[in-house]
Amino acid sequence: MLTAAEDEPEQTEAILRAAVTALSDAASLATSEHSYAYQVFAQFAQALAVLAVHTGEPEFLEAGITAARRSRTLAPPGDEADGCAAQLALLIAERGRIGTDLMRGAGVDLADMAGAIRLLRQALAELEALSPEPVAGSRAALAGTTRVDAILEDERPSLRTDLAVALRARYLESGDPADLDEAVDLARGAAASPRRAADSALHGEDLNRLGINLQTRYRRTGRLADLQEAVSAHREGIAALPRDDPRRVSYLSSLGLALQLRFEATGNAADLDEAITVGMAAADAFVEQDDADIPAEDRPNYSGLLSNAGIAYRLRAELTGDGEDLDMAVRLARAAVEAAGQDAANRANALHTLGRALLLRSGRPLNGTAARERPRGNSRDLAAALDALRTAARLPGASRQTRLSAAIGWALAAAPEAADCVSDESGWTDAADAYESAVDLLDLVAWHGLPRDVRELQLGRLPGLGCDAAASALACGDLARALSLLARGRSVLWRQLLHLRNDFDELRDADPGLHRQLTELGTALVSDAAPDSGEWGQERERLAAQWDAAIVRARALPGLGGLLRQPAVDELVLAAAHAPVAVLNVSRLRSDALLIAGGKTTVLPLPHVTPDEVRRLALAHSAALDAAARGPRDDPLAIQDADEVLLRVLDWIAGHVTGPVLNELERTGILRETGGHVRWCPTGLLSMLPLHAAAHDRVVSSYVPSLSGLPAAERGTTDADGQRMLIVAIRELPEQLGLARLDGAHDEAVFLAGRFPGRHTRLEDRDATRRRVLDALPTHALAHFSCHGLQSQKTPAQSALQLHDERLTVADLAQARLSGTLAFLSACDTAAGAVALPDEAIHLAAAVQVAGFEHVVAALWPIADDVTADLTMSFYERLVSSGRVDAGLTAAALHAAVSDVKTRFPRRPSLWGAYAHFGP
Repeated sequence: MLTAAEDEPEQTEAILRAAVTALSDAASLATSEHSYAYQVFAQFAQALAVLAVHTGEPEFLEAGITAARRSRTLAPPGDEADGCAAQLALLIAERGRIGTDLMRGAGVDLADMAGAIRLLRQALAELEALSPEPVAGSRAALAGTTRVDAILEDERPSLRTDLAVALRARYLESGDPADLDEAVDLARGAAASPRRAADSALHGEDLNRLGINLQTRYRRTGRLADLQEAVSAHREGIAALPRDDPRRVSYLSSLGLALQLRFEATGNAADLDEAITVGMAAADAFVEQDDADIPAEDRPNYSGLLSNAGIAYRLRAELTGDGEDLDMAVRLARAAVEAAGQDAANRANALHTLGRALLLRSGRPLNGTAARERPRGNSRDLAAALDALRTAARLPGASRQTRLSAAIGWALAAAPEAADCVSDESGWTDAADAYESAVDLLDLVAWHGLPRDVRELQLGRLPGLGCDAAASALACGDLARALSLLARGRSVLWRQLLHLRNDFDELRDADPGLHRQLTELGTALVSDAAPDSGEWGQERERLAAQWDAAIVRARALPGLGGLLRQPAVDELVLAAAHAPVAVLNVSRLRSDALLIAGGKTTVLPLPHVTPDEVRRLALAHSAALDAAARGPRDDPLAIQDADEVLLRVLDWIAGHVTGPVLNELERTGILRETGGHVRWCPTGLLSMLPLHAAAHDRVVSSYVPSLSGLPAAERGTTDADGQRMLIVAIRELPEQLGLARLDGAHDEAVFLAGRFPGRHTRLEDRDATRRRVLDALPTHALAHFSCHGLQSQKTPAQSALQLHDERLTVADLAQARLSGTLAFLSACDTAAGAVALPDEAIHLAAAVQVAGFEHVVAALWPIADDVTADLTMSFYERLVSSGRVDAGLTAAALHAAVSDVKTRFPRRPSLWGAYAHFGP
């Protein structure tokens, strides 16, 4: 490791800079013709490296690495070249150590973490490339190894270990499983290294690190094999150390955590007893080795040991009901909070541990029990628990995951207290505060600098958060807050994308430079087509951090404090001026319809609607459709059975959801005043069900995927009169794709070409390529796709329309900047959505709206080719008048066309119920 003198630092720096200047001059004169040139560059490299260490400025180190490379190139073969390579290896390793230091100071900043990991990866990659063969006759050849080999054997495993630590730390903030898998692989490789195994201290450290990483992966995957390996690794790591080694303290604590997890997985009480034994031994040993006077800088570590031991006591108290164990859990957690001091990460963890222990002692454990079933316990413990969780949730600088867990725990604990005292709104207000804290963390947990799949994973772990938040606000009578929480807690990914595509017109005059920067950063970040891994993934994190900083600067300008913030509730209410919007909030706390119409909002309770009941219906609905799709087309009984299930689902929806809403709208006269048109905004799995079909006989229906809508991109199409139609039709695909022939697609194309003579572009079969379609879309205000649709449940952003050569995906369409009036997606599953992310509305219909089309017609499930062709023709016959499309009639025209099919097949909702309108 490089060092610099610390006496009289200013004088030392002046000397170093003078030396660097002199050696730089000498290096500029040295050429390959000079036999000593390599020595000049080696000295120059060393001086630069020492100056880098002294000043902390990494650019000097980079210049030193460049000089060392030149030295190695110029050095004669043999021992001289070996020495130059060894110097280069040391400087590259120093770059990795800078990455390690940056990681320690990164806190919870993902952009800083990315920079540190980038340095570690770069250093490792370059060290891997340094392994020269010894020249015959040299000392290296006689010894059987080179000097650089010896350095590499030390430095590469060390950097791999540091990289593993960094990757796990980033995983804990980002939730990216690829980081965690790599961290496990690196740690496993280090633990298997024979050279490091020869050093008991290093081997023990490697085994402990492997155990920690395996524990973390077990928490994500539930794979018991990882947990078993973790316990074994921790035991071996402890055994590798002398009994008086100070590191045994943390290793014992890590083993205790692994044993706690194994107890929770297997129920083996012996594991829990041992976890308490080793946890307390770790805490006691820490105090003893510091002579009971723990230095301030070590107290956060002590906090972690106490917290871990406290968790073990709480778990045993939950198992046995032992009050003394529970009291001990509370005492240890309180001591952990005190020991953490101002260290945000440890303090938040300790507060979370304390809150959980106090909740158990108060009689309100976080076990998901319904509010009215929980016993009332010690009110002082409950108040203290809520305070601990509240503080952890709002603690700046703490892990976003810990803050989120604390906020949700706070919400779950506060809501039942209010449920026991329905007349007391203060408890529900506290619950609403808690849920709002959790909702506010969504943009951090699913930060837009993370890969798309990781953001989807993070949001998928929080089902119904926005709905529960809204329900808690409704429980305390705050309707405006409920609407705001719903708007902020759903469609997070679409909102992020729309922010990036903002034109920032209000900023153009206020700060042209900042306007240009945000526009350029937004354009770069929208490019989700690039792989979200490797170099692009790191670049995305860097760009996202720059974007965030620029937004902060923009909001500091006069009049721009609300830039990219959620629209005020009044704006959302006014947006429902011409047709009522029924926001259907489904929550475990309560379910309601929020009816927005006539400039005001009213609440209609839906007492029979629960998340469990909606899930049951959604599963039955999905199973019926799957059975109909898998069954032979000539088996009328199988199809009839599926339709009978769908009819029962529609009856339930009409009886408990759409019926009560429409009754209320009729009672107040709103339905008559607005022409019998209702826009539905369902939440959760209710968005997977055909509300429009259940209400078909009473109203014309449309859907609004999110409360604030998915606003179209700016107008300005190159289709001058807004009446040019793009027709994309694919009757037959290459055989290897295994997709059925669609004769109706050709029929639709012929029909539309006749309805729009001289005003259409027809891309059919081989002409319908991805590139040609994307190029044509911006010049057409109308678009009709007749082809196969594919909804991906695993990666919903890859849901697609199957074109002749490639798929046109949700991601492709969302990147487009269009300005269309109407898009008809005559294809299967184009509005199906992802079951794991129902509140994100990740489907083709939403993507087309985000791209810029005002009205979209799509299908919630697979549709029949022949029936769809008939429906399409009926739809356009009603929509096109005197050769022009009146897009304002889209919902009514679709409703009438569906009525035609329903009249023919009244007991076959699988044939007519899928088609839906999205838009105003």
